[in-house]
Amino acid sequence: MLTAGPLPPGALTLGIDAGGSATRWVLLDAATDRVVGRGEAGPSAGHIFDPAVHAKSLSAFKALCEAVRPLGRPHRIAGGITGLSARMPEAATLAGWLAEGLGIAASAITLGDDMWIAAATLFAPGEGGLVYAGTGSVGYAIDTAGRTVQVGGRGVVVDDAGAAWWIATQGLRAVTRAQDENPDVRNALVDALAARLGSATWPVVRAAVYSTDRGGVAALAPFVAEAARTGDAQALGILDDAGRELARLGTVLARRLGCNALALAGGAFRLHPLVGESLRRHLPDGIAVSEPEIDAALAAARLAARGTVAPAGL
Repeated sequence: MLTAGPLPPGALTLGIDAGGSATRWVLLDAATDRVVGRGEAGPSAGHIFDPAVHAKSLSAFKALCEAVRPLGRPHRIAGGITGLSARMPEAATLAGWLAEGLGIAASAITLGDDMWIAAATLFAPGEGGLVYAGTGSVGYAIDTAGRTVQVGGRGVVVDDAGAAWWIATQGLRAVTRAQDENPDVRNALVDALAARLGSATWPVVRAAVYSTDRGGVAALAPFVAEAARTGDAQALGILDDAGRELARLGTVLARRLGCNALALAGGAFRLHPLVGESLRRHLPDGIAVSEPEIDAALAAARLAARGTVAPAGL
């Protein structure tokens, strides 16, 4: 539990936004809302029960602490970390790394998943939810009791429909099935994939897909958007279906939370306007949708200044 009560004069707070691409941080003068410093370290995640993730995350947290220490000792820390829940024992482990590295009490640190920072910044508990579509997809909110409400978010093996990984694989499926019918086929999706990889032949596609992780596959999603910009019906259909799938997350989330406000976030919405347009079209009437820009690490530092605690997760 984060230490409550007013902060002393000159107190600093640290906000952390950690995920598979980088571990970003902001050190904030809580009284003046002045950024004292910011930076980023390597990737990290909550799944530190995996030895490889443990090693990467420990390295990133050590680098973060080394960068922050010369700037001052934070009084409180709030962080959002991919794959973490405040209930998980890994949350205590990660907090322990920060406490040791920065010389503060673990009680001054609150860590949760990477969605809670945005949800807590954008909405009062129970007032609205977040539909996130990056590599994966999830609907997320904090209810009036301070608990996490989550829809989807179960990973690419189970679902993640509508997100960049899903868009990429739908496009790849369309290309390879067309090539089954005619190995020499040329269409907008084939041409866009070839432009991205140098070739759309199966040996090249196979190497690109199976030599990487889910993030690497998701990074191929722009080829579908590029084909859609030419007016290709298959590509447009994939993006429209993506919006429909993400609307399902928003619809269920709004119903469970009893709210009529949703915020959209994540790179999948930036691939092509049709993703967001389709989502709006497939939502029930009366749900307001916004697309705010959030500096997650700065938002986390501000939540720490307020003494906000990460919600109990799943």
